[in-house]
Amino acid sequence: MSDVRAAETPSVSPAPPPVEKSRFPTWLKVLLGCGVGCGVLVFAVFLAVSYGAWWLTSAGKQIETGDIAVAGTTNVVRIEAEDADGDLVNFLTTMLLDIQTAQSEAAQEGLPESMAWLDSFRQMQQSQGAQGLAMYVPKEVTLVFEPGDDGSMHTVAAINLRAFPKLIQMFVSLAASSGDTAIREASYRDVEYQVFDEEASLAFLGGTMLWAASEDSMRLVIDRVSGEGAARETEESSALLVAEPGEWEIQGRFDADGIRHLRSFSESDEETMVEDVELVAVQFGIDVTSADSINGFLSGAGGDLDKVEEGLTRAFEGMVEDCSDVGMSCEYEVRRESDRVVVSFEHSGIREALRRGIRESMAAEIEGASGEAP
Repeated sequence: MSDVRAAETPSVSPAPPPVEKSRFPTWLKVLLGCGVGCGVLVFAVFLAVSYGAWWLTSAGKQIETGDIAVAGTTNVVRIEAEDADGDLVNFLTTMLLDIQTAQSEAAQEGLPESMAWLDSFRQMQQSQGAQGLAMYVPKEVTLVFEPGDDGSMHTVAAINLRAFPKLIQMFVSLAASSGDTAIREASYRDVEYQVFDEEASLAFLGGTMLWAASEDSMRLVIDRVSGEGAARETEESSALLVAEPGEWEIQGRFDADGIRHLRSFSESDEETMVEDVELVAVQFGIDVTSADSINGFLSGAGGDLDKVEEGLTRAFEGMVEDCSDVGMSCEYEVRRESDRVVVSFEHSGIREALRRGIRESMAAEIEGASGEAP
């Protein structure tokens, strides 16, 4: 009987253990929550600023600069420097650095020994600046010289910038909208562009900058890059840019009119090469092999190849003398190939000759300024 009563007696569950109070006070929890929230906010701001900086400095989508040339274009120059560490970029940045160095050295001449530490500071600053200069060297440039209705040559260019195209476009647009009468905004085929002094025009297609010597030329370029108007350059005509095997960072071609246009910038009163040797077309390619040397070729075609060969030989002989006068070395070889004459050349000692020329120029300026001082 007692066993039955014991079985019917309900079991009693043990009491739960007492709940321990949190060791973190409420104010600390609030502080930690605010800290996490602020950290997330700071990280979000950092990401936004980083993205904004990347957006402003990045080149973005770009077109092929060669699209501004069409089938039959006979006066064109192309420059390619895709690799930021390539020889052409290093050549240009080294040249600019040498110019800065020569200017600084000339400016610091005569400083007391107590200020000699400025030279170390200058060298460190310029070495850092040289690394940043590469950002301003375009990746690709195509120049086309178009004959105008007035008989003159009009220059158009397409430039694939390495950085800052959006920033440049913003500054130009702000200048145009600020009421500057020298800059006028216009639009053609949904492409906005700026006209400077009613002549030169500037436009941006993504990270590609278009420049033209006149507004009519700008509209022609927009037609070409959009596939409208004149036919775009074919692979066959584009291949004419390379007349010699090899990788040429700078290459181009000119007909007789283009050569006359280039020679018009010369201050020499001598008869032009076109008139002298009946040169009707030239092609060239240049490869920068180091910060101090280049090599390349120049080929010419004309009615009388004997005169073409004689004229090019005479021109390069004069170039050798000019290079020797400034401390450069110039070697060349002339050969004839079917319907053209080809000159292969190599220049070295460019950097030292440039530095010497800059020093002499700066010294002359300082001496002239000292002579004018009372």
